[in-house]
Amino acid sequence: MIGPSEWEALQSGRSAMSEKESRVGGKERYELQTVVILLTAVFLCLVDVLLTFRLLESGVKEFNPLMGLFISFGPLHFLAVKYLLTCTGLVILSIHRHRRFLRVFRVYHLLAGIPLVYSVLILWAAVLTFRVA
Repeated sequence: MIGPSEWEALQSGRSAMSEKESRVGGKERYELQTVVILLTAVFLCLVDVLLTFRLLESGVKEFNPLMGLFISFGPLHFLAVKYLLTCTGLVILSIHRHRRFLRVFRVYHLLAGIPLVYSVLILWAAVLTFRVA
């Protein structure tokens, strides 16, 4: 039988047990798997930046207009903005990783998909790099 707290958790789209288990002494505790996902995403973000710089040197234009704007300010601005946006998104997703997104799947699955998205972007940038070179 479902108790009142479990029923509220189901209605709000979050998992009460996993959220409780992740807090120890009032502090957030991250599973090793989550830490690996976060570090991998940050590393792949930096690889994407390096490949983007290489493509820009070859004459390719940035597809994303917002990032194109920051590239026009200089490579350091581009790196800072890309890194800050990525890290901010990762922090927000990791904080809410036990909640449900649109009541369909856990936010953790969005978080876990970020390295996959970066991998596809890096693969595409690598293909472009070899075509341009």
